[in-house]
Amino acid sequence: MNKPFNVVVAAITLCLLMAVSSALAGEILIIDENFDTLPSGYQLQTYATVNATADFQVGSLGASNGLIFDGTWDVPANGQESSAGLLAPILTTPADFQLDPADIGGISSVHWSLDAEAISSTMVPPDQGIFAQLYIYQEQADGSVQPFSDGDSFVVVGQSVSLDVTATESDFGLPGDRPDFSATGRPLSFGLVFGGNYPKTPQSVALYIDGRITGDNWTVAVTKGGIFKDRFEAQVLLPVLTAPAGNKDCFCPAPPLLD
Repeated sequence: MNKPFNVVVAAITLCLLMAVSSALAGEILIIDENFDTLPSGYQLQTYATVNATADFQVGSLGASNGLIFDGTWDVPANGQESSAGLLAPILTTPADFQLDPADIGGISSVHWSLDAEAISSTMVPPDQGIFAQLYIYQEQADGSVQPFSDGDSFVVVGQSVSLDVTATESDFGLPGDRPDFSATGRPLSFGLVFGGNYPKTPQSVALYIDGRITGDNWTVAVTKGGIFKDRFEAQVLLPVLTAPAGNKDCFCPAPPLLD
C-alpha cells in the first residue's frame, strides 16, 4: 500500500535536514603544515631547567624539512629536569588569532595529527620517551593569552609514528582551568610542543639522558559544536514540497509567492 503523501514528505524533509546537519557538523581544517620553512605567524621558543638543554629548529629530515627538537637532561640524584621546544603563534593583535568559536557556533572537539620520530642513544624504552603536545592559546577576558595543553603523546625511542589525537574541552588542562570551546568562547590559536621531563619519579642516583624528536605533516581541525546557528544564518533553505491537487491528507506549506 502506498504511504500517505505527508509521511513521504516528512521522510524526505528529515533526510534533507540530516544531510545539511552532517555537512555543517564536519571538520574544519585550520592547519595543514609540512614545515618547508617556519610557518608564517609562528615563532620557535625553548625552555630548560638548570641541568637541561633544549634546541628547536626547522631543518632537514632527509627527503623533506620538519621540526627538530634536541634535548639533554643531566639529572642529579633525587632531582628532576625538564626541557621543551615550542612552536608558538605570534599573537599581538586580535586579528592574529586563527579561530573564533563564535563564528562556528562553538567547538565540540579538536583533531590533530603529526608524523613523529624519537631518536636517542641513552633513553631506555618504553619507560623513557619524549612527547609532543598540542597547545591551545586562548584570549582571556582581561586581554591576556592563556595556554592549555592536551596532555602528553609520548613517542617511544626508536619508533616512527603517526600521532592521531582527538580531544574535547575536558582533555585540556584541569577543571576550572580549561579553554572555552562554547559559542561564547574567546578567539584562540594552536601551537605544538616537543620535550621531556625526567625522571617521572626522583631516583637516588644521577642519570644523563639525551634525545631527539622530529615532526612533520602537522594538521589541526575542529568540529563545529552546533549546526542550527550556522544553518539559519546562512539561510540554507529546504525545498518546499506540496501535495498534488486534491490531496487533503497533506498539510504542507504552500509554495512561496514570487515577485
